[in-house]
Amino acid sequence: MNIHLMGSLFGDQKKYREIANILTAEGNFLVTEHHIEKNAKDLESESPEETELFYKKVSNWIDLADFVIFEVTTPCVEGGYDLSLALSKSKPALVIYNAETGVVPYGLKGLNLEKLQVSSYTDKNLKAVLLQALDWASKLADIRFNVPLDPTTAVFLDAATTKKQITRAAYIQQLLEKEMVRGRE
Repeated sequence: MNIHLMGSLFGDQKKYREIANILTAEGNFLVTEHHIEKNAKDLESESPEETELFYKKVSNWIDLADFVIFEVTTPCVEGGYDLSLALSKSKPALVIYNAETGVVPYGLKGLNLEKLQVSSYTDKNLKAVLLQALDWASKLADIRFNVPLDPTTAVFLDAATTKKQITRAAYIQQLLEKEMVRGRE
């Protein structure tokens, strides 16, 4: 599975690396290692243009992912934004936090969404928590397929997605959902 792993740049990068190692050892692929390689000092040196480009990259990483994992022991506003973005794109999302040093983000308490799982972990059960979540996410991950398009249709699709600022997949998904609603009527 393609996975986007995210955590606060002020957080425990060693823990993020441990999580990444568990995920890749199970045959998964990380679409980026940004939150493992970068730290808060790196942000201070970014230009406004680089910051703007970063948010475009995040959206792309989420698009590429089958599953999104947020380690939130160290809270960050960006994580909430990215979680919302991932869920709006219908991605299975896991929010995890260290039971000994973190807390459930308040806005997630009692929230019951099909594609959202919130779990605590300890150093002893981290791997088990991740394996259970991988199993859960694999059952919810979107089915992907390729659709050959003639040039005229491809140009139309690109124009429509640019105008709506969504991915091709999201646009086609919206069309299918509208047809499903019409079919029920």
